Amino acid sequence: MLKLNELAAGSVQRIPISSKIASSRLWEDIRDKGSKVCWHRLFWFSLHIPKHSIVAWMADLNWLPTRDCLSSLGLNVDGRCLLCSRIAETRNHIFF
Repeated sequence: MLKLNELAAGSVQRIPISSKIASSRLWEDIRDKGSKVCWHRLFWFSLHIPKHSIVAWMADLNWLPTRDCLSSLGLNVDGRCLLCSRIAETRNHIFF
């Protein structure tokens, strides 16, 4: 987080006070420009629906707020699947 703050501070300092700050320019300055992965077109293509792409990307990274994930964060939720109530609600159980 500190690295991001340092990068952002450096980017903001380069922008003259009288100019408009474009969020896209700031984002380009602070984002990590790693190499593209072979599967990036599965989520980010010209006619993608942003909401669907973000949910698919979060599912791929296992960042969806499933009950097992919420339980691991310390929230007091029943970890069993809401639909079948037999096993833990995980990304793989819901989608696969």
